[in-house]
Amino acid sequence: MFYLPFKFQELKEYTTPRGPNFKWGWPMNFTVNGNKIRLRAPFNRASGPFGPRGLHGPRPDYNLDGLYLSSIRSRDSTWGVLPIILKAWDFYGPWFTGKLARLDFSLNVIAPRDIKEDSSYFHPRTFESAIADFLTYQYGHDIFKDRQNWFAPVNWQPIESLPCIAARCEVAPNKRINGSDIKYHAFFPITDQHLIVLSFIMGRKRIYIGSERQDREISVNRAPVEELIANILNSIELTLTPETKELQRKAVEGLDDTSVTKSFLPLQWAGNTNDLKLL
Repeated sequence: MFYLPFKFQELKEYTTPRGPNFKWGWPMNFTVNGNKIRLRAPFNRASGPFGPRGLHGPRPDYNLDGLYLSSIRSRDSTWGVLPIILKAWDFYGPWFTGKLARLDFSLNVIAPRDIKEDSSYFHPRTFESAIADFLTYQYGHDIFKDRQNWFAPVNWQPIESLPCIAARCEVAPNKRINGSDIKYHAFFPITDQHLIVLSFIMGRKRIYIGSERQDREISVNRAPVEELIANILNSIELTLTPETKELQRKAVEGLDDTSVTKSFLPLQWAGNTNDLKLL
């Protein structure tokens, strides 16, 4: 069966698209303040006018000491960002049904402008609070008639494969008012005042059966997209410098529980909470 970018016919039934081979790509290696980060991802495979521009891999070294991070939003300087990786991949359907899904992947250093000097993101409660603040900054303003367009965090999971605290979660659309697809984020601290965030933005095509537009969940299988996300996350290797290990030790000194919470309920940004029952 052929899975090609060319489209000569419409998709008329639920299908599983095929994405890039995870093994087709070189490992990416770089350091942030001396901490070594290594991960794998396929080569870029994306087409069309609406994809991200300026796809790029990492530079060899990044030094955050005294570095001013550009604002994530031009009109709001609450959070700063240092882009490190930006990649994109298309997922094709069988028999010339063309592109059915897309995954955009970014890895960035982020930090708020206002942070207490004596706090540390290696402290699990500070880490969780920072993630909540970031999710609120990104999605909390998106309100329609006292109903929030997004629910986050959803499917919160601690990541235990790294030498520091880490977690992943999903950002789910409110299906009653939001036709977007699921987003995925993973976080871990890299200094006392900086986080690494990996973001995966999925977009799937909707199909028509007769004259009815079908929901994505009964149109295009998201499993291949989520498999690529899992492969990338599972490939991450992090080696901390002795200095960073000392920061981590000081941050959790005296704590009985140094782990990330196992459960993190979705944040409430609007007065109408009935939509939370959809989750």
